Amino acid sequence: MATIGVRIFQHHKKKDGTYNVKISVCHKREMAYIRTTHYLSHRKLNSDLSIKSYVVNRALFKVLDDYREMISMFDDRLEMINAKELRDLLVDNFKSIDFLSYCKAYVVKLAHSDRKESASNYRTCYYSLIDFFNREHVGFNEITVNTIEEYQSYLKKERILFRQSRDGSLNKMVSPGLSDNSISGYLIHFKAFFNSGRKYYNNNSYGITRIKNTPFDYFKIPARKDTKKRSLTIEQVACIKNCEVAPGSIAELAKDLFMLSFYLCGMNAVDLYAYNYEVRNGRVEYDRSKTKGKRKDNAFISIKLIPAAKILLNRYKDINKRYKTVNNLNKAINKGLKRIGKNIECPELTFYAARHTFASLARNSCRISKDDVAAALNHVDQTLRVTDIYIAKDWSIIDRVQRSVVKHLNQHSKILPTSAIQNYYNI
Repeated sequence: MATIGVRIFQHHKKKDGTYNVKISVCHKREMAYIRTTHYLSHRKLNSDLSIKSYVVNRALFKVLDDYREMISMFDDRLEMINAKELRDLLVDNFKSIDFLSYCKAYVVKLAHSDRKESASNYRTCYYSLIDFFNREHVGFNEITVNTIEEYQSYLKKERILFRQSRDGSLNKMVSPGLSDNSISGYLIHFKAFFNSGRKYYNNNSYGITRIKNTPFDYFKIPARKDTKKRSLTIEQVACIKNCEVAPGSIAELAKDLFMLSFYLCGMNAVDLYAYNYEVRNGRVEYDRSKTKGKRKDNAFISIKLIPAAKILLNRYKDINKRYKTVNNLNKAINKGLKRIGKNIECPELTFYAARHTFASLARNSCRISKDDVAAALNHVDQTLRVTDIYIAKDWSIIDRVQRSVVKHLNQHSKILPTSAIQNYYNI
C-alpha cells in the first residue's frame, strides 16, 4: 500500500533560513520525495516542523488528493513498481506537456533516423505552427477541434511572416495562401505530431493518460485531390536526352541527373546525394531513403547499371561535395529544368517528372503490368505485404521494365527531327 504525506527536514534548512516542503512517497517500505515550490520560514512552522499556513496547507492538500486519486487507479499494477518509480510517474503525470517542444524533438529524431526528406516536411509544419500560435510553447491540452479548424483557415489566407537573417535582423515575408492539397499535407503532419505525442506520454501499462484530449478523432482532414500528372511524352524525354547544353552549366546538371534518374527507374535525388548506394556486379543497389524506415526490407532495390547510366553516375558521384545539402541540390536541378522545360512546352518541369514519366511509359507505352511497374519503382502493395514475405526478389523483372522503357526511348531518339533538338547554350 502506497501512502502520501508532507515532510520538512531540519537538516535541509537553506542559507536564507527557509525550508523546502516535500511530498513523501512511501511504498514497499521505501521512501521517495517530491520537491514542491513552497519554501517556509520558522514563523510559518510549528515546533515539530508541521505547517501553520492555511494557504499552503490548502494547496498541498489539493496536490495530495490528486496523487492519491492517481495511485488508486493503479490497482494491482502498483505492485509492479517501487517507490522511486511511483514518484516519477506521479511527477510526470502532472507536468505540463509542451506540444511544440515535442514537435521539435520529433523532427530531430526523423533527421537522425536518416529520414531527411520527411524531417524537412515535418520541420516546415513545425515552423508554421509556431507562426500560427505566435509563440514557441503550447500545451497539448490547448489543441482542440477549434484550434485545428483555425489553423486550417490560417493556412488558406495570405500571411505576413518574419524571419531572422544571419545578421540578426528580421526580414518581412508575405506568404500566399496554400492550395487545398498543401493544406491537407500540413494537417496530416499536425495530426502525426499530436498522435505520436499521445502515444509517447500516455502509459497504458499503468493506466496513465496524461494527454486526454483526442481532437483529431473529431476532425476529418480533407482528402487530397488528384493532381495533374507530371509525366512527359516520349518525345519530350528524347528532347531532354539529346539537347545541347553549356558544359558546367546548371542546365547540364539538370539534364544529366534527370536522365540518370530516368535510366535508374526513377531514383530520387536524395539517394544520389547521400551516396548510400553500392555498385556490385554491374548493378546499383541501395535502400530507398524515403521509405526504408517504414519497411522490413528497408526498401532495398537492385537496378542494372546500363552504360548510359554508368557514365552519368561516375560523373556525379561526388555531387554532395558540390552542394551543401540535398535541398540545395534539388533547387539547382529544378532551376535548370525550368530553363529546359520552356523549350519542350513543359514550363513546370521538375526532377520528379523523371520518376513519373518512367512509370507512365512503362505502363502505357510498353504495356508492363502495374505490379511490375510498382516493383521497378520500389513500391509495396499494402494488400500483398504478407504474401511478399514468402516470395524471393526477382530483379530480372525490374531489368525487363528498365530495358523496355530505355529501348522505347532510344527508338524515339533516333527518329527525333533535328528541329526538335533544342540548343541551350544561351540559357
